[in-house]
Amino acid sequence: MLYCSIAAPRPDSSYSYCFFVMILVSSIHEAINLTPSSSTSAAALSSSIVARAPLISDVDTRWQPSTSSNNEHAWLLNNNEATPIIESTIQSPSSSIYISASNTEWTQQLLQIRNQSTTSSDRVKRVIDSSTILLEKSGIVSLDVVRGAGSTYVLPECCTYAPAYKLKQLLKRDTQVKIVNLTAGTKGDNTASSARPRVWIIRSQDDLNINREVLRTGFGFVRKGGASKIDSSISFDYEGMMKEVTNLEQTARSEGIGIFKVCDGTNNDKGGDDDAVTTSNFIAEFEPMEYSTEIVYGDDGGKSVLVSNSDKQASSIPPSNPGDVRGCSDFEFYEDALRYYERYFPYYGDVAKLDRDGDGVPCPGLEHTSNQDKYRMKRPK
Repeated sequence: MLYCSIAAPRPDSSYSYCFFVMILVSSIHEAINLTPSSSTSAAALSSSIVARAPLISDVDTRWQPSTSSNNEHAWLLNNNEATPIIESTIQSPSSSIYISASNTEWTQQLLQIRNQSTTSSDRVKRVIDSSTILLEKSGIVSLDVVRGAGSTYVLPECCTYAPAYKLKQLLKRDTQVKIVNLTAGTKGDNTASSARPRVWIIRSQDDLNINREVLRTGFGFVRKGGASKIDSSISFDYEGMMKEVTNLEQTARSEGIGIFKVCDGTNNDKGGDDDAVTTSNFIAEFEPMEYSTEIVYGDDGGKSVLVSNSDKQASSIPPSNPGDVRGCSDFEFYEDALRYYERYFPYYGDVAKLDRDGDGVPCPGLEHTSNQDKYRMKRPK
């Protein structure tokens, strides 16, 4: 099949040959008064064309003919018949994007439009909430078509994880990602949320579509009403895409996973999804704090001091009984005798006989220390 158009320039160099062929055919047709439907005349035309000009089989196959309202005249040589073609034009292939249910196909379709939208590489700094991420280059962005569970959303009582759990699991700090912005160049509302770019995020290490994965695992809702904000230069199958992501959310709801977890236990035994969070027999484990604060009261009131918890734990173990081995003469200051007295008195009483009159003031004849931090008043009980 040989197809030529003389109404508009061809995008390739073979147009000059095609134009020459059409002029030649018209001249021969007028000279010998050929009828295009005649098989003999068509054969003569075909042989004449082949002898005088190269075939245009090297025409860029990306450009395909289609019907248009423009009255453009062309000739079709096929099966030794020359037939005029009316209303023919040349157009580029459709750039319509269809988002399928497969993660691989989703990712490929999004990455194929990098020349039509803002596509860049970036690095995750931190996850802000269930649908918002802080990126190194792009700043704060939101997931396109995904609405996270906000503070007003009531989680199930058996849900022991935050709505942002899945997003933090998928996008750890310093994760390399690819960003696809389908709304590049459009103007949104003036609200803070709409001012943030809504993008598709694809994890570079395995080409995982993060937007789709959040919806598939039940950690987000489908955000609707964004069709008007899509870049008009992109032919985007918005309805097909919304149908797919809506099905993902409905499947997560029916399976009771993520934030849609059902607390009656009917869904706890469901198998399949390895990403579902298991909460049965959950035991929280916390590491003990190394330091804590305590209020120490003195003559001038109380003050907060930092206390080592290791020392507190050691002090909670009863010391061995030292017996009557020390006396007041063994201490230089009253504060030293009082510390010794308070250390053993709760367990063994006044074993060293430091408080002879039993008023709670051991060795009252000793002088006070000059260290103000260790100073203690001699206050009887």
